[in-house]
Amino acid sequence: MRSIDLFNGNLLVGLKNGSIVEYHNAIEAEETKEHTLMQSHFEGELWGITVVGQSHILTVGDDNRIMLFNAETHTCERIGKISDHKPKNVAKAKASTASS
Repeated sequence: MRSIDLFNGNLLVGLKNGSIVEYHNAIEAEETKEHTLMQSHFEGELWGITVVGQSHILTVGDDNRIMLFNAETHTCERIGKISDHKPKNVAKAKASTASS
């Protein structure tokens, strides 16, 4: 967990995997339903992005994930792992090359 916020009985949790999850009536209810509001890349840089068809966007990043987003529904439909291989002695970037 990276962050947490409570507002009007609802709990918002920011996770290390780039997701933001909402729990409705987290304080009052015995059981609460979780709803993923957002998913994203979470480590390093975004290395690739392309439009697929009329309504999808495909991204790949330093977090070793490939993600398929639906631009119409604003949701992540699929997440895949790029490789099980972990390179040795790779320095992590401190700043994005896309920043100005």
